[in-house]
Amino acid sequence: MVVSPGFRYVAIGLAVLGGLFIWGAIEKGNKDTEARNQQLAAQDYVARTSIKKDDLDVANVKLAKDTYWSPSGTVTNRSTFTLGSMTFNIEMKDCPTDATCVVIGESRATAYSLNVPPKQMRTFSASGDFPNLPKAAKPVWTYSLVETRTK
Repeated sequence: MVVSPGFRYVAIGLAVLGGLFIWGAIEKGNKDTEARNQQLAAQDYVARTSIKKDDLDVANVKLAKDTYWSPSGTVTNRSTFTLGSMTFNIEMKDCPTDATCVVIGESRATAYSLNVPPKQMRTFSASGDFPNLPKAAKPVWTYSLVETRTK
């Protein structure tokens, strides 16, 4: 044990300064993280809202079953941004008569890595899953485009 009061004051002062330094470093890290999160949120917002659904022409859409259900077709990008991905809601119905339809399955399917430049057309393919899909007497399916993202 050190008996000198001066040494104790210096040691306590250094400990307080060290604590302040650590606190400052943590605060700076928190501010940097918050700024980075705000920047990522802004980029995500731009990616989700730059291309409107009306800016795309989705055509020749087919639904095929392999391991998963796969909607595929063509998309024409009439926006000024490069299309990166699009997400569809797919609804499977059983319609034994035209008047009676019951929904038997719903799925989301996203076509990733599309890279469709402005004013161009590309094919797309996605995959969705309909777990526990019952056998349908007269299956009918519909899709709706629910989200687009820029590249």
